[in-house]
Amino acid sequence: MLKQLLSLLKKGSLMDQAYNEAVEMIDVLGNMFEKSVNYLHTGAAPESGEDTYTLDKRVNLLEQKLRRHVYNHLVLNQQQDLYMSLILVQIGVDLERIGDYIKNIHDLRRIIGELDFQNHEKELAELETRVKALVPEVKTALEKQDDVSATRIQNEYFPLAKLCDKRVEEILTGNETVPGKSAAMLVLYYRYLKRVIAHFINVASAISNPYDRIGFHPDDIM
Repeated sequence: MLKQLLSLLKKGSLMDQAYNEAVEMIDVLGNMFEKSVNYLHTGAAPESGEDTYTLDKRVNLLEQKLRRHVYNHLVLNQQQDLYMSLILVQIGVDLERIGDYIKNIHDLRRIIGELDFQNHEKELAELETRVKALVPEVKTALEKQDDVSATRIQNEYFPLAKLCDKRVEEILTGNETVPGKSAAMLVLYYRYLKRVIAHFINVASAISNPYDRIGFHPDDIM
């Protein structure tokens, strides 16, 4: 249904602008994640204007513009595009939340300094690579309104979120011996990665699921 509604959008209309702002938010978040992860591992701060906090402000501004364009559209066209309006606002909320968690990743290095990943370094590197791949996949699915790809994204990436939960539980229950400072850092990092993945999956679900099922995923992966 969303694909059919988007096909009716007039280029340059308020709703078209809101949709484009959602797509741009994904681009900014991809850049933000790359820079935050690089800073986490190397301690090399991005150039001024391209740092995590500046990019996060850009994400926040885009969400505000998205909401404003949706609101103004509904004021002017009270009975039109309500369904799409609800979905675009929800997508904006999920994308803004991703920005917050990416900023938290940056702050791990800023607060703690050099990090010791213990025996989790290889797995975390793989998770980071998967998240970097997830960003353009979600963007393409949104641009093309490809519900098949959106469902595949949910099925493929949901297990990664569950893996993060598993690692958090293992560290917190003492099933592996990790020094206190490293344990705190690892728990937080796995948790932040889980939330980034989960919110991107929510965006995918907004493409493929009916409105009442946004954020809820296929039963076969629960």
